[in-house]
Amino acid sequence: MNVQKSWVAIVIWAGLACLAAARTSEAGAFGTGAPGLNLTGWQERTAPRPFADRLLGDWGGQRTKLAQRGMSFDISYAAFTQGLFSGSGSKEFEFGNRFDFSTTLDTTKLGWWKGGYIRFHAEYFGGDLSSNLGGAVLPTNAGMKLPIDGKDQLTISNLALTQAFNPTTTVTLGRINTVDLLGGDPFFGGNGNTRFQHLAFVAPPNGLFPPVLYGAIYNQATAPLGYSLVVFDPNDQTQESFPRGLFRDGVSVSGSLKYSKLTAGRPTTYTLTAIYSSADSLDLRDALLPPGFATRSKEDSWHGSLQVGHVLRQYADRPQANVSLALKAGVSDGNPNPYQSFVTGGVIGRGTQRTRPNDSFGFGYFRYQFSRDLRQVAAPLLRIRSEEGFEAFYDYALGPGVGLTFDLQYVKPADGRRDNVFAGGLRLTFRF
Repeated sequence: MNVQKSWVAIVIWAGLACLAAARTSEAGAFGTGAPGLNLTGWQERTAPRPFADRLLGDWGGQRTKLAQRGMSFDISYAAFTQGLFSGSGSKEFEFGNRFDFSTTLDTTKLGWWKGGYIRFHAEYFGGDLSSNLGGAVLPTNAGMKLPIDGKDQLTISNLALTQAFNPTTTVTLGRINTVDLLGGDPFFGGNGNTRFQHLAFVAPPNGLFPPVLYGAIYNQATAPLGYSLVVFDPNDQTQESFPRGLFRDGVSVSGSLKYSKLTAGRPTTYTLTAIYSSADSLDLRDALLPPGFATRSKEDSWHGSLQVGHVLRQYADRPQANVSLALKAGVSDGNPNPYQSFVTGGVIGRGTQRTRPNDSFGFGYFRYQFSRDLRQVAAPLLRIRSEEGFEAFYDYALGPGVGLTFDLQYVKPADGRRDNVFAGGLRLTFRF
C-alpha cells in the first residue's frame, strides 16, 4: 500500500471515529454543552453511565445485565499506518490492523463455584505493515508481531482459570498470554494497540518468557511485600491449539518479589525477578552452522531483572491522572540466551491537562546488548552491535472509546550495515 492510500485510509477511519463519537455525545453519554464532538476534551458526567468509556456504551443495558450475571467483555480494533522518514528500506507508509476480543467469566456470579475467573483472549492482525521497520531486530510495532506467526489468522492466545482463595492469593492455570500479564502495569503492556508500540516497552523480551505459554502462576499480592511463582513449559505455544508434549524439553521457573512503599508521599515499587530454564538449546557459538552441522548445545539458561516504578506527580482533583516513571534492567547468561543485557524505561502520563482528561503520552528509551558469543561468531560476516532507540507517543481522545495516537521512533539497528531508523505513524483505536 503506498503512502497516499494509507493516509487516505486513516483519514476515513478518523472520520468514522468522529461521527461515532459525535453520535454518542448527542445521545448524552458525554459532553459538557452542545451536542456533537467536543474537540477540547470530552468529560464524564458527575454520575457517568455504565461503560461510558466504550464506543457502544452499555449495549442498551444488556452489558450491565451480563456483567451482573458474571460475563464481561472487552472488544477493541486498532488501525495502523507507519513508515520510514529515513533508514534502510522502502519509504512507503503501509497499513495494518488488529482485532482483540477478551471475555471473563466470573464463576461466583454464574453460580458455578466461588472465587473463579475464566479468561479468554482471541487476537487477529493483518495488513502490509512490517513489524520491523528499517531492519530492526526488535519489533517497532508489537501489534503487528504478536501473536508470533499469527498474521492473517485468528489466534486464541489466552484460555486460563484463575482461582482466588482470598483477596490477596490467586492461582492461575492454563494457556496464558504473557503480554496480558502486564495489563495492570502503569508503563509496560498494551499489546501495541494502546500506549507504546515498540516491543521494548510493550513486553521487554528476556529470552526465556515466551509470548504464549502453558503453565501455572501462584501470586501473593500482599503489602508491602508480595511475590509470585510461575512454572511453565519453555516453548512458545502460540501455534499449539492443545497442549502437546508439555515439559518434554525441560521446565522453566520464574520467581518475583515486589516491594511497595511511599516516596515523598507517592507510590514506589521495586520488582526483582529471576528466571531459570532447564531446556536444552543451541549453543550460540554454532548459530551460523548449516542445519545438522551444529554439535554443541547448552543445557541451562537464566535471566534476572530489576524494575522500579514511581509516580512523579498526582492530581488531587483527578484521581486517575498522574505522571509515572519506570525503569527496568536485565542481565542473562548470554548463551544460549541471545540477550546479554538490556535496559528500558521512560515516563508516561495520563489526564495531565484538565481540558483533556482522557489523553495520554509517553517517552521511552531502550538498549539491548546481544550475546557476546553470538557477536563473536558473526564478526567475520556481520557486525552485531547494541540495538537502542527512543519512542514518543501522544494519544488524543476523539471520543468515548476512540483514540488517535501520534507515534515517533528513532532506532539504531543491531545490524551495523543498516542505517539508523527514523519512523513515524498513526494509530486509530476503537474500544467497543
